[in-house]
Amino acid sequence: MVSIPTPAGPRPVLLHASRAAYMPRPLVIALPGADPTTYSPMASRENFLVAYPSGSGITGGQLLDRLEASLCVNKAEVYVAGGATAARLACELSSRLAAVAVMGDGRTLHACRPARPLPVLAIHGATTPRNRASVEQWLAHWRHIDGCRGLAKRIVPGPGVSETVWRHCAAGTRVEDVQVGRAAGAWPHAPRTVQAAAAWRVWQLFRTLPPRAPARS
Repeated sequence: MVSIPTPAGPRPVLLHASRAAYMPRPLVIALPGADPTTYSPMASRENFLVAYPSGSGITGGQLLDRLEASLCVNKAEVYVAGGATAARLACELSSRLAAVAVMGDGRTLHACRPARPLPVLAIHGATTPRNRASVEQWLAHWRHIDGCRGLAKRIVPGPGVSETVWRHCAAGTRVEDVQVGRAAGAWPHAPRTVQAAAAWRVWQLFRTLPPRAPARS
C-alpha cells in the first residue's frame, strides 16, 4: 500500500504486485467501478500490477506520479479501468496512458480535449434509451478523436453479449463497445460471473494492444 497526501488527509492506494514485480510490468489502475476481487487473481496469472485508489482528492497526475515512483512500472503499458473517473482520466492523461476502459454508464464529455488519440473501451449492461444515447455520444466523440474510418466490425460471441469494434483508427488506436447481459459464459475461457467476465474482457483489450510510450511534454 502507498499513501498519497491530499488537503483532506492521506489517501491509501492498495497495491497488488505480481511475482515478477522487480521487472517493469504493465500497470492497471482499477478505479471505483472496477471489482478488486476480479483483477488481483488475474494480475497474478498474467504478471501485471494493479492499484486500487480509494477516497477523493487525488488528482490523476498525482496518482500516476506516486505509482510510477513506488512500483517497477512499464510506462508504456499503463491502463485505467473504472467508471466515470476513468472516463475523465482518458481526457486528462491520454499522453501517459496506453488505454482506458469505462465500466457502466458514467461518462463525461465536458472539456474533453485529450493530448493524443487513445484506445478506449465502453463495457456496460443493458441500458435505458437515455443512457444508451450517452454511451453512443461518448463512443462517437472518441471515434472522432481517434480518427476512426470505415465501418465497425460487429461480433456476437455468444448469448447475451454483443461487441462493436472500430479498428481503423489513428496511431494504432481502436474504439470498442461491449454490452454484457446477465449471461456471463459467452466468451470462451472467461470466468462465469458477469463482473469477472467483464474484467477479463477489459484485460483482453489491454494485453493485445501495442505499448504506447508516454508523449513527450
